[in-house]
Amino acid sequence: MRLSALWRFMTSGRLQLVVSLARLLRPFYRACFVSAAASSGVLRRLANGPVSFDHLMREVSPDPSMRAAFHSWLSLGVSLGELRQGPEGFSLRGRLSKRLANPANDAGVALLQEATRVHRALIVEAPERVKHARRFALEDMDGCVTARASCLLEPAVMNVVNELLPSRGPVHLLDVGCGSATYVCHAAIRNPDLTALGLELQPSVAEIARDRVRGVNSRPNRATRSRVQQSHLLRPVCLPLL
Repeated sequence: MRLSALWRFMTSGRLQLVVSLARLLRPFYRACFVSAAASSGVLRRLANGPVSFDHLMREVSPDPSMRAAFHSWLSLGVSLGELRQGPEGFSLRGRLSKRLANPANDAGVALLQEATRVHRALIVEAPERVKHARRFALEDMDGCVTARASCLLEPAVMNVVNELLPSRGPVHLLDVGCGSATYVCHAAIRNPDLTALGLELQPSVAEIARDRVRGVNSRPNRATRSRVQQSHLLRPVCLPLL
């Protein structure tokens, strides 16, 4: 590039625009990469140390034609500071990736997945959907991911449940939007005399919740008084327990 052209580029304001966009896009690319690395199992695979590219490739895809694409994706992680490439292969470098590789932080992984998948779509597609009168539907959400992400608030919510719910004596509980029934199960374990009903709109999440509640109901010295119904308050709901 000639000096005159470079000068025009620098003084036109486009250089400042490029720099501003780069600062904006890097955190976005980083969030998307870490989310994908967690979803694909790459973070967990690299949690215990370096893994060669060939080993990673065999675990991700048997198709050798995808080697270059997968290597480019891993290289993006290196450039973003989340991965490190050395003689022994790829390993985790970024603090965020290291923390999310820990199974105990699955709720954090879910929140990031929800943001990069669902929230991004809600924000990007909203104007076009409004233009064509296409509402977002329940099918556009990922209830299982949302339920996992909600576990981030568990310590605070559990504390409230413990303060409000007596540990003994008959109590009736209705949990609207119960998700995976985390709080229903916690309440049932805390008070064996509890009668509870959880309402969950998404069928896949409701089934997970039912399985968890069945496990609690099957405990010794506990009557079967908790259940989950796939419904919401805008539909007729059978409340025989309450």
